[in-house]
Amino acid sequence: MDRPHWIKTLTWGFIAGVLAGIAMLLTMALLRLFLGWPTPTELIFDRIFPLLTVEFFIGSLVRAGGYTPLKLQGVFGALAGQVIVAGLGGVIYAYYLRRRDRRDDAQTKRSSFLDVRGWPLIIPGVLAATILFVVLLWPTLLTNYRGFPPGIAHAIASMEILISFSVCGIGIMFFYGLLSRPPHAVVAGETATALGRPVARRRFVALGIGAALALALGDTLRRLFRMTDANTADRRCRKSRRSDRTTNFIKSQKISLIPTSRGTPGVWTLSGKLKTRVSILSVTSLRCRPSSRKPRCFVFPTE
Repeated sequence: MDRPHWIKTLTWGFIAGVLAGIAMLLTMALLRLFLGWPTPTELIFDRIFPLLTVEFFIGSLVRAGGYTPLKLQGVFGALAGQVIVAGLGGVIYAYYLRRRDRRDDAQTKRSSFLDVRGWPLIIPGVLAATILFVVLLWPTLLTNYRGFPPGIAHAIASMEILISFSVCGIGIMFFYGLLSRPPHAVVAGETATALGRPVARRRFVALGIGAALALALGDTLRRLFRMTDANTADRRCRKSRRSDRTTNFIKSQKISLIPTSRGTPGVWTLSGKLKTRVSILSVTSLRCRPSSRKPRCFVFPTE
């Protein structure tokens, strides 16, 4: 086999891996959106962030221009890294099939786009990658957005990793079957024109499917970002309301309240005939209280 043919083979393998990686990311995003299963990207961030030093984190914030740009750079960088790794997996798969073509004397025709000769490589590869990620990310596998207990959360996160990597492996086989030129066609004596037409159609279909997957992935990621931003804004709004209620109470009572002579922090005495002691909760203490309990003001008569 000449060198250009090898370059073309590995190139189509890389493209097949990239398309399979996009399908894998779409599967992760859909499971995160509809079932609340954590994605491996989130689990990797949760595992790495505690290991970073304060100096490195602050330096990254300064270089990125803030927390939000840093978060976006990390997310898109992680997504691009997963797609590149999937592309390298496609290259390995293409190289593996080419070695099998050179070793096998009788080349059998493929009855479908999934070459059965690829299963001995795909199945162990998917299982090995799943076990590796489960072992490395085990402390963070308890993450779940539906409130499941740690045991079930670990099982769900492990299943999510297995499903996503399985989609990637099967996608590599499927897209490479569409993009590659079947070797048996030349042996059968087909002309170059008759061979090129179905191959071109299959490649057009593969690239069209990849484009549709990329559009669906972009839309799903936008929905996830909007959902995350809405949850963050809702939490900030609830905190702001609690702070405003406490601040308004202090402002409305500050005119008629004077500090006690003992100087007890947070204890005030009403200026009038009836002396009472009022304990005012600060904003910090309110935020530290459970969200299900409403802030209260306790009034105790001193006389």
